[in-house]
Amino acid sequence: MNTFMEGLPRSRQVTERPPASYGGRYLDIRRDHAFKHTFGREETKELLIDLLNCLMEGRKTIRDVRFSSVERQGGHPGSRTVRFDIQCTADNGEQFLLEMQFEPLDNLSGRVRFYSSRMGSDQVPSGKKGDGFPMPEIYVIVFTVFDPWKGEAHQARLSQDYINSFDFRHIKTCEPLPGTTEIMMVELGKFKKSIEELTSRMDQWMFLFNHLHQLAEPIFTGDPIFQRLFQVTEFNKQKLEDQMIFIDRERDMRNIKNRWRREAREEGLKEGRKEGRKEAESEKDLSFVRTLISDTDFNDQKIAALTGLEEETVKKIRN
Repeated sequence: MNTFMEGLPRSRQVTERPPASYGGRYLDIRRDHAFKHTFGREETKELLIDLLNCLMEGRKTIRDVRFSSVERQGGHPGSRTVRFDIQCTADNGEQFLLEMQFEPLDNLSGRVRFYSSRMGSDQVPSGKKGDGFPMPEIYVIVFTVFDPWKGEAHQARLSQDYINSFDFRHIKTCEPLPGTTEIMMVELGKFKKSIEELTSRMDQWMFLFNHLHQLAEPIFTGDPIFQRLFQVTEFNKQKLEDQMIFIDRERDMRNIKNRWRREAREEGLKEGRKEGRKEAESEKDLSFVRTLISDTDFNDQKIAALTGLEEETVKKIRN
């Protein structure tokens, strides 16, 4: 028996979600607030430490982390202020920034490079202490549900890898520049393994990222870290204020979708044409797009992904 299947009932792998006000027994840790709730708190840092050690694949061992402020002000009034998801310092001074991105973003690679630059600029102290530019190791880790390479000129060989790391290298010899600044892209959407195919601890983490919210009971019951994960993410065990936040995030998107369906029906009845149904479908799409443009700060790429329309069509509607 595959040891990574321990604790999983033979008759059930990913199960039907039970009735609950949130929609399932466990949180969807691919969502922003649930991700930070699970990995970004002192009370649950053992989960983050285990995840980081898996991502490092034995290159280093992290025994403890200290959480840092996630807001970074620009150096002058005209520069951009950023707010990270999770930032922490490991026991040997390494700096880690973790971001979860569920919805598509324009120019994600540019955003990630900006984050790494802002991280680095905050590490050198002023005065004589900073004269030698004592830079710690910096790791920017980005989890994505969508394809971050869409529209990017990336190497075809990356297409099958679901974890890709980048650092500073000599352009000809690929020798690394002294010091470490690494960007790691963890592409959850590419991970397609079933429970029987898991062969590593990182596989287990990837599987749980993708399927935790679909499970009706814990799996990997012999592992205390993963059992802690199930305890931390069980919806009914959250504080009332946290439950309301989780519910509100899910409800906002449902309300937007319900609104465009209602407006589309009303528009279809108003037109009263022979091809009313067909036109209503078209109007439904347009109404949804108009709603997303007016009621959210979603960009054109995200709206196109939500509606199934071409990004160019969304741009025309916005204009």
